[in-house]
This record gives sequence, C-alpha cells and structure tokens, in this order.
Amino acid sequence: TQIKNVKAGTDGNDAVNLNQLNEVKNASNTTVEGSENINVDSTVDPNTHAKTYKVALKDNVTLGSGNNAININGTTGIIKAGDGANAVTINGTNGTINSGKVTVNGTAGTVNNLTNITWDGKNFTSGQAATEDQ
Repeated sequence: TQIKNVKAGTDGNDAVNLNQLNEVKNASNTTVEGSENINVDSTVDPNTHAKTYKVALKDNVTLGSGNNAININGTTGIIKAGDGANAVTINGTNGTINSGKVTVNGTAGTVNNLTNITWDGKNFTSGQAATEDQ
C-alpha cells in the first residue's frame, strides 16, 4: 500500500515524505577537491556509509608565483623563495643556504662569494662581515 500526497512534516513527531528525504540526501553529498598543493583522500565506512575526508598538504608545495613564489619541497628537503638572481634557497640535506651570489655552507662553516674581499685594516667597514680572504 502506498500513501500519496503526504504533506511535508514540520513537527518532530510528523512523518516525512520522499521529497524531504531527497533534500537531506542531496544536502549530504559533499564534494571535497584537492589542488596543486592539497591532497584529498576519502574513505567510506562500510557499516554507516559515512564518508571521511583526509585533507593534507602535498610533499611539494608552491605558494605565489614568479619572483614572489615560495616552494617547500618535503621530498628533497629544499625551500626556495623567489626566482632568478635574488632567489634564496635553503637545502636541508647538505646544510647550505644560497642567497643571490652568496653561499653559506653550515657543514663546512664557510661563507663564500662575498663582495667585500679586500681587507684594509686602516679603512674597514664597521658592522659588516669579515672578508673571505681573512
């Protein structure tokens, strides 16, 4: 037996009709999408049919673009900010930092490619790092 033309329930003890059930069903269909930097995995509980989303950053993430871009690469251990001659790169696998032409090697304890390479004890620049040649 089928009951037809049932008015939509409004009270907590009222029966509901198929249209009301379909509204709830359609509202429960949520879509979660990833992006260039975001990974989305979903699983469905076999008992409750509830969908669970796991949202996480990818191992290689880039924010911004061009000279303003920042890239964090969790696979290689390298962080890079900017592009071209003024880029700054931090390499966590070999302990180096490159900033423009200057290289800091934390493992070796060196700073290379400084421009203040001429030492003049009588005419020095106060507040600047020592030269490479000292």
